[in-house]
Amino acid sequence: MLIFSLLPLALMALEPLQRAHAKAVFAHFMVLIWQPFFLQWEDDILMAKAAHIDAFALNMAFDELTNSVAIAHAYAAADNVGGFKLFFSFDYAGNGPWSKSLVMSTILNYKDRGAQYRHNGQPLVSTFEGPERAEDWYDIKEVTGCFFVPDWSSLGAKAAIEAGGGVADGLFSWAAWPWGPQNMDTYVDASYLQYLDGRPYMMPVSPWFYTNLPEWKKNWLWRGDNLWYDRWQEVLTIQPEWVQIISWNDYGESHYIGPIRHEALGAMRSAPFNFVEDMPHDAWRTFLPTAIDLYTKNSTILSKEGVIFWYRPNLGSTCNDGSTTGNTASQLQLEFYPTQVMGDAVFYTAQLASTADVTVSIGGVSITGTWSDVPAGGAGLYHGNATFERHMGDVVVTLSRHGNRIASASGTPITSSCNWNAWVGQALSGSPVSKALSTKNTVCIRGTGANDFAPLCEFSCKYGYCPIGACTCLASGPQQEKPELTGVIAYPVAGKSADYSGLCAFNCNLGKIGDPGCPSDVCGTVEVPLVIPDVSPFAPPACRSGVGSPGWEGLCSFACNFGYCPSQICTCTATGSLNAAPPVTRDTEGFALQPDVNDYGICDFSCKRGSGSGELAYIDGDIWKNADPVPVIGCSPPCVLVLPPYEVPTTTITCAPTTMTIILNWETRSTVTTVTTISFPPIVTDRIPVFNINITQAAVESATYRVTPSLFFVATVTVNPPTSVTIPPYSSSELTYYVTSTPPATETWPPNITGKTKVSFTSTDATMPTCAAGCGEECRGEHCNDCNQNRCSCAGCCKSCINDDDDDDDDDDDDD
Repeated sequence: MLIFSLLPLALMALEPLQRAHAKAVFAHFMVLIWQPFFLQWEDDILMAKAAHIDAFALNMAFDELTNSVAIAHAYAAADNVGGFKLFFSFDYAGNGPWSKSLVMSTILNYKDRGAQYRHNGQPLVSTFEGPERAEDWYDIKEVTGCFFVPDWSSLGAKAAIEAGGGVADGLFSWAAWPWGPQNMDTYVDASYLQYLDGRPYMMPVSPWFYTNLPEWKKNWLWRGDNLWYDRWQEVLTIQPEWVQIISWNDYGESHYIGPIRHEALGAMRSAPFNFVEDMPHDAWRTFLPTAIDLYTKNSTILSKEGVIFWYRPNLGSTCNDGSTTGNTASQLQLEFYPTQVMGDAVFYTAQLASTADVTVSIGGVSITGTWSDVPAGGAGLYHGNATFERHMGDVVVTLSRHGNRIASASGTPITSSCNWNAWVGQALSGSPVSKALSTKNTVCIRGTGANDFAPLCEFSCKYGYCPIGACTCLASGPQQEKPELTGVIAYPVAGKSADYSGLCAFNCNLGKIGDPGCPSDVCGTVEVPLVIPDVSPFAPPACRSGVGSPGWEGLCSFACNFGYCPSQICTCTATGSLNAAPPVTRDTEGFALQPDVNDYGICDFSCKRGSGSGELAYIDGDIWKNADPVPVIGCSPPCVLVLPPYEVPTTTITCAPTTMTIILNWETRSTVTTVTTISFPPIVTDRIPVFNINITQAAVESATYRVTPSLFFVATVTVNPPTSVTIPPYSSSELTYYVTSTPPATETWPPNITGKTKVSFTSTDATMPTCAAGCGEECRGEHCNDCNQNRCSCAGCCKSCINDDDDDDDDDDDDD
């Protein structure tokens, strides 16, 4: 999460925001899905140019065989079309980091081409991530003379501009989507403007986000709804150096505004269904010339009227959500049900010379639409929506004025089938118009803010004072007449920060203490010392504690403390500011032991931050015997709490049999499918080991952790090939597998002596209580201990955390 001071931004907002020199709009283009057709490049460039897009940012993953041919065709096509530029966006996340020499040679090969986009004569170059190679760019910049504007959003604005000692010349942010059910705000943009301190900012704009690609462990959405309209209004307010649209053709994340290239839908092969087929987004480009010209030129001529509209073609309440979440734990966000984030509505933006009416028909039922946003002066871009009202069937959107139809079009039917992608259509009038639009001499006339900033911003923004560090401007227009000054001098009250200072001073001088814009719990007339917040007051809440469903208790208890709380297996029980996660200590990938079990990334998050993150703190076994139902234990962070095992009467613990399907391809290309029932030997024991608990430097005081038993069953399975398979002399005639399992959730655990299942942590200088005898043992994996009891797992499920022998002991006989 971004943590930043916003006082400088509040002061900066008093000055005009017309800071950019030569503004331009780019579109993010995924080169990897390019097909070898020169004319297709020309076609895409012509469509982008018609939308007034200035350049493609060519996203290229390292070591892709198509890169060199694709970019050669791209530059040739751009040169041939003319008036359109290109620049490189080196993707360091897809296939790993680029080599410095290859980046240099790629830039040098194209830096002098006519189609190369330049900033002040220097070739513009960007990245998708790669901050770990920041220092490479000193040499790259020296050799190529490039102007370097990376996307290092994973660091946040402050760390990104400081990375590599400040090697970046500007920054591009990837934060183009709102959080949860909220509309898009500009707080992340504000942080970039603050830390860039006048250096160029590339602002992200995107219409949608939905992905369901299990191969890449992606299945979430972010709120679309009003996003395409709202974000362009924010661009007009912020006036960044550049805008980058995410994206032109990234079909796998549903934010494409280019045409659907059916031959380029390879990502859909790993999807549970093709969520791009028959879901066009081209109409999102229709009014881009108006929005882009108002941004780059501050004026435009409105020459056509019409409406674009978009919606999900399904009722959210009637379809299977496919385990898709709104927000994603992988970004340390609280997760929601999709229906809590996306609205069941037809959203529309109209381009009109004067006001008009909109009607939406669903299944033959007419719904009168409303405008939530109306341009000052009556001409320009209107926006609104009409809710489904639980209707299904064909969709028709109609614009009319004084009872006369301007334009009408049909859209795909709304059904009970589930697809969280958007269908986008348009209806255009055949009658030309001519209306001049201008953003010159305009100020903010409507805005809002987060939390208790909302009433202050709603008042101040309508009078032109909408400091970007505290508020989000929603509309611009001519300066509104202000109320008479009252002479009230106001300050933030005790307990508030300086982020409120400008708003209290402005608002209360146009009214009095206690007015809606000058609430008495925020502003007062006595100047008092102000607090310095540890975290941004505008940051959304994160998970700080959670519990898990059966089998996931330990992992959820650990990961939810640090914002990683996937809702399918964990339940967040407390929220607040984000706790810093333990540092990554292992270069390993964690994933579920059972291949058919989805761990939603929690194994990888936890295993990377496993043992080794601090000193071992062995806790005494008396904690299970004292009177406290939730024993308090402590160590000096960072540390690893090694809990003692539960003592139980000698007992036999069993694991229910399971079935396993084994499919092997032998070197003779003979496929063998074997379904076998696996019986696990029972465990006879008088104690039950439990998982370790990792405590980070940013320890959560009084955090409660659920204690999870750690038992691991192992069975041996031997598979013989059929008689039809000829075994090479250098190969074994049979395969031996070691199959692992934890007891199923329905298994009844032997009761421990006291029934205690939780512990509470406190920071101490020394381990408390220190173990004297009968201590637990550090696990050779992570999050568990006492490994003389079979082999331990990472919280009972994470395969890569088993550090003894290889489970997949197949003697390399199977031919992958």
